Amino acid sequence: MKITIFTQYYDPEPCAAAKRTTATARKFASSGFAVDIVTGFPNFPDGRIPKKYRGKLFSLDRDGSVSVTRVWTFASTNRRGLYRAFNWISVALGSIVLACLRIRSCDAIYVSIPPITLAFPALIASYVSGAPLFVDVRDAYPEVAINLGVWKRDSTIAKIVSAIADLTYRRARTIFCATEGVRDAVVERCSPGKDVQVVTNGFDRTRPDDTSFAREAGEFVAAYAGNMGLVSGLDVVLDAAALLRDDRRIRFRLVGGGSESEALRERVRTENLANVEFAGVVAAPLALAALRDADVALVPLKRQIVDCLPSKMFDALSVGCPLMLSGDGEAKRFLERAGGGWCVPPEDPAALADALRQAASDRKACRARGKSGRDFVLANYDRDRIVSGVVRSVFAATSPLPHQPAYGDVA
Repeated sequence: MKITIFTQYYDPEPCAAAKRTTATARKFASSGFAVDIVTGFPNFPDGRIPKKYRGKLFSLDRDGSVSVTRVWTFASTNRRGLYRAFNWISVALGSIVLACLRIRSCDAIYVSIPPITLAFPALIASYVSGAPLFVDVRDAYPEVAINLGVWKRDSTIAKIVSAIADLTYRRARTIFCATEGVRDAVVERCSPGKDVQVVTNGFDRTRPDDTSFAREAGEFVAAYAGNMGLVSGLDVVLDAAALLRDDRRIRFRLVGGGSESEALRERVRTENLANVEFAGVVAAPLALAALRDADVALVPLKRQIVDCLPSKMFDALSVGCPLMLSGDGEAKRFLERAGGGWCVPPEDPAALADALRQAASDRKACRARGKSGRDFVLANYDRDRIVSGVVRSVFAATSPLPHQPAYGDVA
């Protein structure tokens, strides 16, 4: 059985979307599917394409038994506005060419969105091959952009994206949603009876690097590890750091990169925030080591984001690092169930600073909450088990013999 997966991000790109799709593709492959990934040249988060891909229109890679076809990608160190849109459109155009010329015989088409631009090649591939379409929705567009104030509900772009989403959901055999909130938004657009499932993020069983991150004696480290993009909410962290500049116990360690990383670095320099350090973009095992060695993991969310469960939450808890969540909605409810940290209102630097002071004064509570959170995610959010459900759903929907046992080993 052959499945073609369209995705903007794939390993080795260090972002949640790449981790989610990569784990799903590898699970399909280990369950006996022939898997063909169609994606762009690696360029996240710094906007630079590795030398081996430069000057090429297409490139064929291997990820174990997974075939990875990469298409020419517009990349820029400026990842905002039109530059970001050009990046998405370039991958979509190259994927459309492949969908028209190469994808003829296929048993299933799978697409991970956003960006919504990838809906076009996925739809074309589904029509050309006659294969059913499966859609993985990490964020519901245009709803998320409207809630963040990026687009107005009655704007032309919001209406166009809305129409594309409706067409994609209508064609889809099954829709997998990252959160309950995303599912609710998708269900509102679907006809009754559409198969819409929640497939949450989770953690990968990656061993943290043996490297230890240095700290001063008695220092309390609050770490952030993840994308530093427009919706990462890191301004509240720097605001809290400014309020805590005289508390020599507390150090902020920011790991990762993204479209806002330079602006954040400039702000730290301008405001002389000596209690903030940047570790840059690192491989996943080293990012896990930074979380393992921290006292709390920072998870800042924008006020308007209430239907998000960032993978960074699972990563931190999987290594026993409790969360300091500045957010609400699903993330807050998850943290309360896990007992794995503290929660303060979103975009409230004073509340975040106070919570960090209290945590720094009670290391025993940090260890207890870290253990509670780790036990919770180990029992419920192993990504390999989560994506096994996706494989079973796709096989059940595409198998010519529905009475057969599950395809391959997807337990």
